[in-house]
Amino acid sequence: MLVSVASVNSEPEAQMICARLADAGLAAVSRRSGGAEVPQLGASGARSVCVEEADAAAARALLAAADFTDEELAELSARATADPG
Repeated sequence: MLVSVASVNSEPEAQMICARLADAGLAAVSRRSGGAEVPQLGASGARSVCVEEADAAAARALLAAADFTDEELAELSARATADPG
């Protein structure tokens, strides 16, 4: 069962968090908050980042530990720009 570990304001923010979790070996997905996918909204709109229930504590601890560094933000931005999907 998936549980939410973070709420953000856009898909790019959700992707950054998913990438951070993936780098730590935790699989994560983002979905539009409220559960409704509305393609017309594009990347805007609130998102929830979810992980398997068994990984929730580790994911929350990782996300609470520190903010993204400038270098990490630059790397994630470059990765998101290079990834068309």
